[in-house]
Amino acid sequence: MAEDFQSDNPQGFIPSGKAGEGFDLKEFKELLQLAAHERKNLQLLVEYFEKKSGELDDKKRFFDRVSNQVPDALRKLDTIEVRFEEIKTFDVRIRDFQRISKELNSNYNTLKRELDELHLLNEHIDSKTKSLGQQKMVVQKANEDAGRLNVLVWDMDSKIKKLREESKLLKSSDRNISRLEHILDSVSSQVQDVVSMKDLLRTAAVKIGVMKDTLGELDSRY
Repeated sequence: MAEDFQSDNPQGFIPSGKAGEGFDLKEFKELLQLAAHERKNLQLLVEYFEKKSGELDDKKRFFDRVSNQVPDALRKLDTIEVRFEEIKTFDVRIRDFQRISKELNSNYNTLKRELDELHLLNEHIDSKTKSLGQQKMVVQKANEDAGRLNVLVWDMDSKIKKLREESKLLKSSDRNISRLEHILDSVSSQVQDVVSMKDLLRTAAVKIGVMKDTLGELDSRY
């Protein structure tokens, strides 16, 4: 539209002739033509602004609407910022939860390991208990053997006393001496049995001492 606003005489109207000279009709016509052309240009310019005024009004209304929406947008931005802070706080809580979860998992593994160790210890104690039970049976048998040995010793003492009495009566005769020798041989074999029983009692006493030490160790540990 800018070309429509330019004059046909860009250098401007310069009337020929000098002031004071007579009226020139040709120059007057040119002046009228120029005025008509300028009026046309002004009319076009007015029409152009009238045409564009609607668009300017639309843009003005758009910017007014945007300006009216700015406070609400700022409030929404504030809300978004608050939500973002809440998300950051929630993220921190998630990290804390993950840390606590790792600690709980570590504690669970530790407890599981300790429980496995307790199971192994329980099995070891069961094995020791069975072994002690067997040793107890051995000790009980040794006690029974010791009781029988005591009876045998008492019997041997009685027989020896009896043999001494008989030896006094049989010293006068060889027959009695032979009989006494035979009895003494029998007594010697029985004395050997007594010695064997004493060795068995000593072995049982050693086993009883080992069992007492083992029981004392278990009592001190558990």
